[in-house]
Amino acid sequence: GMLLVLFPMEFADGNNLRKWLKNNPHIEKRIREGLEYFKQICLGVKAIHNAGLVHLDLKPENILFVGGRIKVSDFGFGRFMGQHFIENPSWVLRSGLGTLQYMSPEQFKVARQKDIKAWADIYTLGVVLFEILDGDPPFDGTPEEVKQKHLEMVPPMIDNIPVPLQAIVNRCLEKEPKKR
Repeated sequence: GMLLVLFPMEFADGNNLRKWLKNNPHIEKRIREGLEYFKQICLGVKAIHNAGLVHLDLKPENILFVGGRIKVSDFGFGRFMGQHFIENPSWVLRSGLGTLQYMSPEQFKVARQKDIKAWADIYTLGVVLFEILDGDPPFDGTPEEVKQKHLEMVPPMIDNIPVPLQAIVNRCLEKEPKKR
């Protein structure tokens, strides 16, 4: 009576973005290389969205280096969007909605998981970009404080980055999904 779904993938020979961030505290190098990696992350997320999926658990630990390229991994929280979900709900894994520091405001407020759209991943991309540029995610504190900050607080400005990069971060981290 059990259903087992396996998603094979390449071996991540270069570890993950969390480890890379930890090993690259020098801001200029982190920003220069990190922005190149961020472009690859965005292309991976675009492919996920084009396939009709929402990842819902993007975070540095799920962004892997494989052969010098970025791979977005861990679809344990991915959800079908729209009609795909309605047609085959039993196939969708139901083990949670994400990782607190990287969750979009709507992930805290939604009544039904299937109502979360791709905009949630855009918010999370903003959190990842903020961390690449600043060295830390935009919000910290207790779990309840982090949740409230995602729901209500404007993220801090990042020191010494070009205005266009700050504008991208701000747009990704809009509280209203359709403004992202």
